[in-house]
Amino acid sequence: MTAADLPIATESAEQKSVISWWAIMHRNFALPECILMACPAQAARTPQGGARIKAEGYRAGTPDLFLATSRRGCHGLFVEMKRRDGGTLSENQKQMLFELGAQGYAKAVACGASEAIKVISEYLNP
Repeated sequence: MTAADLPIATESAEQKSVISWWAIMHRNFALPECILMACPAQAARTPQGGARIKAEGYRAGTPDLFLATSRRGCHGLFVEMKRRDGGTLSENQKQMLFELGAQGYAKAVACGASEAIKVISEYLNP
């Protein structure tokens, strides 16, 4: 069975799968579990929540995950998660990924957990 044979999961479920994988695999990379973190925008689903996280410094287009370790001449890796069956980047997401790259961060858009795991693994492996 391949990832294509699995039922389509939500972006949230795909991201949870990545975090579950990392909880086990971080030791293989000799890294602490805490350095792969979510940049949640879930609180923005209500007007009050959106206003609160904006006041706290949340920026529209912030990628879903951040791996806070330098590799390959980059300061860290940002990953924007999408469902396996696709999804499109908003203009804010495109702009944010561009700006993060210009500041020396690696960045990727991953369609599903398998793709995100591959991106993270390739970033971490020499």
